[in-house]
Amino acid sequence: MDSWEKGRKAEKIVGDLFKEAGFKVVKYGYEYTVPELTYEKNGNKVIKGKAAEYIRHQPDFIVVNDMNEAFFIEVKHRSSQIFPDKDIFPYPNCYVVLLTKDFILAQSTSKLFSQKE
Repeated sequence: MDSWEKGRKAEKIVGDLFKEAGFKVVKYGYEYTVPELTYEKNGNKVIKGKAAEYIRHQPDFIVVNDMNEAFFIEVKHRSSQIFPDKDIFPYPNCYVVLLTKDFILAQSTSKLFSQKE
């Protein structure tokens, strides 16, 4: 299984966990919102530049709790339990959920970025 497939499975697990916990879950990543901007069949990026990087860093989900508060969720699958900072964009009200073969870890981006300063 390649890393893309592992990432999609990780997203499914996290999305299902939030749904089971009573959250409304909306797929938000650019592969869902603007699929025509995803990679071409040969693996090349369809769009380039600063706006493209911003688009590619959209979190995977928006989750809404029973008080109608919305949060962004970014899902990452990695072989180690280290949060991948190069892949994280500091969206407000965003949480990163990292899945490894041994752990599920979650952290807010505000906490992640405050620890790096």
